[in-house]
Amino acid sequence: MSDLGHSDHIEIKRHFYRPFCTESEIDRVMSPQTSRDFLLKMRADYIADHMRVFRYYRRLSIRGGPKYSLESSFRTKHYREYKMSLTRQDREVLNQITYGDIFTNEPNGQIFNSPFGRIVTISHSIEYFLKFSHLALLQFDEEVPLQVRFQALLIALRVMFQHESLDFDVDPRGILSLGLARSIHKLIPMQLQFIAGHEFAHHLLGHLSDQQLRFAVDSDRRDNQVAQDNLPFFNVSEKQEIDADINALMRPRISENTRLEMLNGVIVWFGALELKEHALDVICSQPSWKPKSHPVARNRQLQILHNVESKQKNAVQEILDSTTQAVDSYKGLLTEYLGYHIDEFEIYGSFYLGDPDTEWRGPKLIDRVDYY
Repeated sequence: MSDLGHSDHIEIKRHFYRPFCTESEIDRVMSPQTSRDFLLKMRADYIADHMRVFRYYRRLSIRGGPKYSLESSFRTKHYREYKMSLTRQDREVLNQITYGDIFTNEPNGQIFNSPFGRIVTISHSIEYFLKFSHLALLQFDEEVPLQVRFQALLIALRVMFQHESLDFDVDPRGILSLGLARSIHKLIPMQLQFIAGHEFAHHLLGHLSDQQLRFAVDSDRRDNQVAQDNLPFFNVSEKQEIDADINALMRPRISENTRLEMLNGVIVWFGALELKEHALDVICSQPSWKPKSHPVARNRQLQILHNVESKQKNAVQEILDSTTQAVDSYKGLLTEYLGYHIDEFEIYGSFYLGDPDTEWRGPKLIDRVDYY
């Protein structure tokens, strides 16, 4: 039997992308020529390698019919809206950047250099982390039992630690009232704008030209010690993260009320990240001397409160106090749970808000029977 020819190998490769890409998109994925093509290839390669995500996008392509394309199924609204709030000069600088969401199990935002130019991405899984973190942390008009809130927190953390299956669109993990669903989604658009703005700020501030990690030293104090004004010193990489946070909040030309809305979302975002840091410390404690690329979440909150100019500082402080209280209330529960249930926590699969056939979950759904 003769070996497959070059054209046969190419056709086999195209076959992997065909269920969720258009033919013109496959051309771009197979031979990227621009940063947009490179981003499309990142998306397509991840989908092709992860069956549950593959199944989701296959359904989207069938449902979308002739109008479907993989590229158009990823949103860019939060990047565009943030970019349009900037000065014309900033927008022109950011025209050098390609941006767009990706679907990966790594819930983060990032800016990086591709062979064709700089790209900013936000993983779609961040929204799952935010949604369930909000259910745990926020106050609502209706009662949400502590057990349900704690289960939501576990789901959020499992997303962040890459243990949770990312099939929420077909297996939503529970039942929420319309009011609750709206409440937990309300902050997400501004949080995504902030994350996009944070990555844009690294570009606008010129941070990416210096990747060396150095320590900022004041007298005999290092980055993990506290200065006289109770604000910590950071190594250079951490300082850049703080600068990007503040820049992302202050650079847009928006109203005070809109900035307060963004501040609200950002404080809750960092509150959720603090619980992720706490869980990581319980699971695998990090030595205090080890340099960090990012300052701890609570320090980022305090730096924002100290540095961001707002006529509504009291309102921001109230948001911070409420979030801090909620975060602190979970730490003991989380420590105890992870101490006794770490094996269960780290199993890949799905956690739920409640048991089957309860008001917070509904009937148990079976993969490939009730959904595919």
